[in-house]
Amino acid sequence: MAKKVTADELSKQIKVLQNQLFNAKAHFEIYMGVGKAWGKHILEIQDSPIFWQFTMKAHIDSAFLYLCRAYDTDDRAIHLSGFLDAVANNPGLFCEAVFRERYKNRAGVDGLAQWPRTLNLKRLSENRNFCNPKNPLIKKLLRWRNNVVAHRNYEEAMGVAEPLHKRHPLPFGDMETLIDKGLSILNEYSSLLDATEYSNQFLSHQRADYLYIFNSLRFARIGREWNRRRIRKNLHRKLREGK
Repeated sequence: MAKKVTADELSKQIKVLQNQLFNAKAHFEIYMGVGKAWGKHILEIQDSPIFWQFTMKAHIDSAFLYLCRAYDTDDRAIHLSGFLDAVANNPGLFCEAVFRERYKNRAGVDGLAQWPRTLNLKRLSENRNFCNPKNPLIKKLLRWRNNVVAHRNYEEAMGVAEPLHKRHPLPFGDMETLIDKGLSILNEYSSLLDATEYSNQFLSHQRADYLYIFNSLRFARIGREWNRRRIRKNLHRKLREGK
C-alpha cells in the first residue's frame, strides 16, 4: 500500500535532504579548491603536512558520506529515492487548492498560486529513474557506500580483490553530477510545494575562504624568513665590529 504523507512531511524531507547534499557540496568544493591551490602554496603546506593531509582526507570522506546518505536505499532512512516515491504516491498534494490552504496567511499567496502547482509526471519519472539504484551511476556510488564508506569490507581491507577505485572508479565529475542533480531535484519539488528554492551557493566571500588561511600562512612564513635574515645580518655586523 502506498504510504500517505502530508505536505509538511514532504517539506521536512526536502530540508533534510537539501542539508545532506549541501554539506556534500561544501566539503567537495573545499577539497577541490584546496587541491587547485596546492601547488601555489606548497611551501605553506610543507610547514604542516600532516594537518593538510588529514584535512583533505576529512573533506573528501565527508563529501562521500553525505552523498551516500542522500542516495541511500534503506527503508528506514530519508533519501532521494524514497522521497520521490512519496511524491509519486501523493500527487494530490501538488495542486493550487492545497497550496492556497497551507499558505492562506502568507503575504502574496494569490500571486504565488498562479504559478504551476501540479506535478509534471514525465519529469517525475525521469527523476525517479535517475535516483533508482539500477542507474549505473547510483549503483557505482552504492558499491562505494557498501564496501568502503559505511564499513570497510574484508576483501577491500585485506586487498583480496583488485582495489575498488580500479574496479568501479567514481571520478570527481561523477560526484559533482550526483550532488548537482540531487540539489536540482529537491528545488524542483520545493518550488512546486512551497514556492521556495534553496540557494546552493556559498556567499561570495565564503567560496574561497581557505585562500585566506593560505595567504595568512604565507605572510607568517615570509615574516619568519625576514626575521631570520635580519638576525643573521645583525650577527654578521656584530662579528665584523668585534662585539
